[in-house]
Amino acid sequence: MPKLRLRYHPAVCIGAFDCVAADGRHFDRNDRGTKAVLRGAPLQGDEVQEITFTTDDVEPVLAAARVCPVAAITLEDLTSKRRLA
Repeated sequence: MPKLRLRYHPAVCIGAFDCVAADGRHFDRNDRGTKAVLRGAPLQGDEVQEITFTTDDVEPVLAAARVCPVAAITLEDLTSKRRLA
Protein backbone atom coordinates (compact mmCIF):
# COMPACT_ATOMS: atom_id res chain seq x y z
CA MET A 1 0.00 0.00 0.00
CA PRO A 2 1.63 3.30 -1.06
CA LYS A 3 2.29 6.11 1.38
CA LEU A 4 1.14 9.40 -0.14
CA ARG A 5 1.71 13.08 0.57
CA LEU A 6 -1.13 15.38 -0.44
CA ARG A 7 -0.45 19.11 -0.56
CA TYR A 8 -3.00 21.83 -1.12
CA HIS A 9 -2.15 25.49 -1.77
CA PRO A 10 -5.09 27.67 -0.59
CA ALA A 11 -3.46 30.87 -1.84
CA VAL A 12 -3.70 29.49 -5.40
CA CYS A 13 -7.28 28.15 -5.05
CA ILE A 14 -10.01 30.03 -6.96
CA GLY A 15 -12.93 28.18 -5.34
CA ALA A 16 -14.05 26.07 -8.30
CA PHE A 17 -14.58 23.13 -5.87
CA ASP A 18 -13.85 20.51 -8.54
CA CYS A 19 -11.65 18.83 -5.92
CA VAL A 20 -14.60 18.56 -3.52
CA ALA A 21 -16.71 16.94 -6.23
CA ALA A 22 -13.92 14.52 -7.15
CA ASP A 23 -12.80 13.60 -3.62
CA GLY A 24 -15.08 14.66 -0.78
CA ARG A 25 -13.13 12.38 1.54
CA HIS A 26 -10.13 14.72 1.48
CA PHE A 27 -11.60 18.08 0.42
CA ASP A 28 -14.42 20.30 1.66
CA ARG A 29 -15.51 23.93 1.35
CA ASN A 30 -14.21 26.43 3.89
CA ASP A 31 -16.61 28.08 6.37
CA ARG A 32 -17.13 31.05 4.03
CA GLY A 33 -17.67 28.86 0.97
CA THR A 34 -14.91 30.69 -0.90
CA LYS A 35 -12.12 28.09 -1.09
CA ALA A 36 -11.53 24.41 -0.51
CA VAL A 37 -9.90 23.01 2.62
CA LEU A 38 -7.92 19.83 3.04
CA ARG A 39 -9.62 17.65 5.64
CA GLY A 40 -7.32 16.57 8.46
CA ALA A 41 -4.78 19.34 7.83
CA PRO A 42 -4.36 22.25 10.23
CA LEU A 43 -5.93 25.48 8.97
CA GLN A 44 -3.29 28.18 8.72
CA GLY A 45 -4.74 30.87 6.49
CA ASP A 46 -3.30 30.67 3.01
CA GLU A 47 -0.30 28.54 4.00
CA VAL A 48 0.17 25.17 2.30
CA GLN A 49 -1.85 22.40 3.91
CA GLU A 50 -0.43 18.87 3.88
CA ILE A 51 -1.41 15.39 4.99
CA THR A 52 0.36 12.05 4.66
CA PHE A 53 -1.63 8.84 4.45
CA THR A 54 -1.70 5.33 3.02
CA THR A 55 -4.41 3.98 0.76
CA ASP A 56 -5.12 1.42 -1.91
CA ASP A 57 -7.70 3.76 -3.48
CA VAL A 58 -5.60 6.50 -5.08
CA GLU A 59 -8.05 7.35 -7.87
CA PRO A 60 -10.31 9.89 -6.05
CA VAL A 61 -7.44 11.99 -4.72
CA LEU A 62 -5.59 11.71 -8.01
CA ALA A 63 -8.73 12.90 -9.81
CA ALA A 64 -9.03 15.86 -7.42
CA ALA A 65 -5.49 16.94 -8.23
CA ARG A 66 -5.99 16.52 -11.96
CA VAL A 67 -9.27 18.49 -12.16
CA CYS A 68 -8.01 21.50 -10.22
CA PRO A 69 -8.05 24.32 -12.79
CA VAL A 70 -5.14 26.16 -11.12
CA ALA A 71 -2.95 23.20 -10.04
CA ALA A 72 -3.36 23.99 -6.33
CA ILE A 73 -3.10 20.28 -5.42
CA THR A 74 -0.08 18.01 -5.64
CA LEU A 75 0.18 14.32 -4.84
CA GLU A 76 3.41 12.46 -4.23
CA ASP A 77 4.02 8.75 -3.72
CA LEU A 78 6.52 8.67 -0.85
CA THR A 79 7.18 4.97 -1.36
CA SER A 80 8.46 5.36 -4.93
CA LYS A 81 9.42 9.04 -4.57
CA ARG A 82 7.30 9.89 -7.63
CA ARG A 83 5.05 12.89 -8.12
CA LEU A 84 1.66 11.57 -9.25
CA ALA A 85 -0.03 14.92 -9.87
